[in-house]
Amino acid sequence: MPQIVWTHDRDGAPTYVNRHWTDYTGLDLAETLRVGAHTLVHPDDLPEVARLMEASRSAGAAVEATYRLRRARDGAWRWHAARVVPLAAAEGRATSFVGTATDVDDQRRADEVQRFLLRAAEVLGTSLDLGKTLDDVARLVVPHLADWCAIDLLPEGGVLERAAVAHVDPAKVALAWDLGRRMPPRPDDPHGAYAVIRARRAERLEEIPDALLAASISDPDILAIARSLGLRSSMCVPLVARDRALGALSLVSAESGRRYGEGDMAFAEEFARRIAVAVDNAQLYAQATEARAVAEALATDVAQQSRAVETALLAMRAERDAALSRVEALERARGGSPGAP
Repeated sequence: MPQIVWTHDRDGAPTYVNRHWTDYTGLDLAETLRVGAHTLVHPDDLPEVARLMEASRSAGAAVEATYRLRRARDGAWRWHAARVVPLAAAEGRATSFVGTATDVDDQRRADEVQRFLLRAAEVLGTSLDLGKTLDDVARLVVPHLADWCAIDLLPEGGVLERAAVAHVDPAKVALAWDLGRRMPPRPDDPHGAYAVIRARRAERLEEIPDALLAASISDPDILAIARSLGLRSSMCVPLVARDRALGALSLVSAESGRRYGEGDMAFAEEFARRIAVAVDNAQLYAQATEARAVAEALATDVAQQSRAVETALLAMRAERDAALSRVEALERARGGSPGAP
């Protein structure tokens, strides 16, 4: 069968596991009894799974649950839809149960990606405050689709500037900012943000080898910190809009044990495209705002100069009129005196 199948007694102890269980978990029946099947369930899901299984055994009723199981070959936690039903009964009580678990991880993640992209579109369209928007959208992706998210922007003719970092642990966010200042990316790096910007092509590392960390980080203290983070898999995608490279998006898995595949890369590229459009729009808005401010300042200056010229002309006209009045007065005075010709 393509599903995991097992049976257990009324106390929850496994009495049978099929080949698919062994292939997936790496444990046969004896090893499963020794380590306990509960150790294979994700810690975040275990309390609810334990509650449902206890309810099933107590009531002798069928139960359904969806939870993550650890895969032996790579340590990945994959979502499974499970169903347990009574198999046999004695004296009105269920004495054994049969359970099946079907891997639904790909479908669940696809649904999660679609929901995320819809939410990301809302966040990206909420504000033209670029700093806040990028911070919000980076925090949105963690921890559902990545354990770490970083967004770097490339000013025209400049160097990469970190715009946002997200992790569920605020202390690790602070650590990432500090590491970025201590060891900024280099334009000639063979991997990472500068590399994908140069190539205009995304990069995916299904597994981050320790040799890559050692080759990329020369400072032994920083290398030790990087190793302690347990970085497992990564994707780095250029942010491109209107044929301009605006920066790069980096997604990294660590604690979750997730390995990024081709489907994940398609999501990352779509996510990066939407971020790039938002960045481009924000930059165009900033340029338009600046141009409008310059135009308004110029118009104000022209208006002030026009008023100054008008004031000067009025003053000159007043002086002229005053002079003409004096001349007329003199002429009248001369014309009206005795013996005037």
